Amino acid sequence: MKYAYYAILKPEEHGYSVAFPDLPGCYTCGDDLSDALHMAEDALSGYLARAEEMRRAIPAPSRPDAVQVAEGERLTLVCADTEAFRRRNNDARRSLTNP
Repeated sequence: MKYAYYAILKPEEHGYSVAFPDLPGCYTCGDDLSDALHMAEDALSGYLARAEEMRRAIPAPSRPDAVQVAEGERLTLVCADTEAFRRRNNDARRSLTNP
């Protein structure tokens, strides 16, 4: 499945923290903006893939105007593809067990 959710990127002393307001417990961080966006896609994909596997209800994403963003924070849309995430992780697991 493919999804898109808004994330809040908050500048920190050494990079950015990332939170998904619609997905409790889905957080990550990155050393810089590019790394934070990469980590956000990975965290979102993993969170949603696990929710699918556990057959948990996946909430609808909020509209951007409904998300509270503090001064200095950035709101950005992050896309996730849970099938591609599973393929990447299965390939990585296979390469660890079959050198």
